[in-house]
Amino acid sequence: SRRSRGAPVRSPSKEPASRSVDSAAYAARQGFQSEADAAFYARERFAGARRSRSEHELGRLLRAVGGLGPVMTVLDVACGAGRILRAFEEKTPGLEMVGVDISLKMVSEAAGALDGKAWLAVAEAERLPFSDGAFEAVTCIRLLHHVPSAQVRRRILAELARVSRRGVVITYFRRGSIQSLRRRIKSWRGRPVRSRQSISRRELEADANAAGLRVERSRGIAPFISEQWIVTLVPKPGC
Repeated sequence: SRRSRGAPVRSPSKEPASRSVDSAAYAARQGFQSEADAAFYARERFAGARRSRSEHELGRLLRAVGGLGPVMTVLDVACGAGRILRAFEEKTPGLEMVGVDISLKMVSEAAGALDGKAWLAVAEAERLPFSDGAFEAVTCIRLLHHVPSAQVRRRILAELARVSRRGVVITYFRRGSIQSLRRRIKSWRGRPVRSRQSISRRELEADANAAGLRVERSRGIAPFISEQWIVTLVPKPGC
């Protein structure tokens, strides 16, 4: 079947031009396309001192998904090397898991790590190759802070909403943390700054509303210190 476990990594078929997205819209679309970059992300990005922070983040994410109610099918968008899917596999046996990422190299890393326990494909977050309501829950972790445009954020959120039935769990970088202040100071001083987009809670709520969603819960990984917040979004009444 389309979502059977162990299905080969593949790219979805071409979509109509009207749904295409400018490949220069944001830098993350070009990131981790090489084998070396994907291997670094899979083996080094959350290793060492970052491991405990990653485990803390994963614990909160799993609780957020659990808060949506009984979930048997989940889609992880921008799945990278499969970190989120591996956490689901470990903590939620029997869950039917699907992951997509724009990078074939990252999806290949995820395929090796998951060993047939999830269906994986190369796909864009802005045009997911699944039918409406195909999954009970959808996650999208560590993507939106790479997206500088509200228009593109809303397109992504609308796609996440379209393919989910119960709700969506995302992360975003909230403006006002120590990290975001440090980055702004670096920018003012002319020092190189990694591309990260922090937005306010009001901006996130506006983006969610435009996508037919509402914020049900929002919790910081380490409020005021870390920019990253985990947010549960559910369909608005009538949507």
